[in-house]
Amino acid sequence: MKAVLWYVAFLLLSGLIFYATLQLLLPETSLLQALPGICSAYVIAWLAGAITPGAPAGIGIREVVMFALPQPIVAESDLLAAIVLNRAITAGGDTLFYVFALALGKPR
Repeated sequence: MKAVLWYVAFLLLSGLIFYATLQLLLPETSLLQALPGICSAYVIAWLAGAITPGAPAGIGIREVVMFALPQPIVAESDLLAAIVLNRAITAGGDTLFYVFALALGKPR
């Protein structure tokens, strides 16, 4: 049960980061009413990428789903910019966590 709660927290935080990325790109637009839809679209895209065989880290699959789902809410060009920026953010986060874990070393 503890692992499920951590996984839910991870997915929720990931969706909120994507929402924040969109909001940073569109500061003049309030997307607060679309928050549940945007977060849900990100989680669905993440899960689709995770279960697709042959796609390392869901690359390509996640972006296609993310591009298709929130189109009624956000313009295509803004959505594409947010997807690319979010991929850079997640790759950067993965790299930072890897370096941090590497710095900690092996447990004795």
